[in-house]
Amino acid sequence: MVSGGAKRVYVSTFLFEGWAEITDYIPSEVYPYQITLDEPDIHGHRIKRVCEDDFNEKETII
Repeated sequence: MVSGGAKRVYVSTFLFEGWAEITDYIPSEVYPYQITLDEPDIHGHRIKRVCEDDFNEKETII
């Protein structure tokens, strides 16, 4: 679990993009970050797995 509360990030992949909170981190996985999107994707899914490269650092709020 992410310590110190959830971190807000802007995530952009070829499948979806938007504001989200990091809700979990599993270091041994290919996509180690579990996020919850503020708005669901076109299929109605809000929980996604991503890697650090998918974060837009210019838009990240600590």
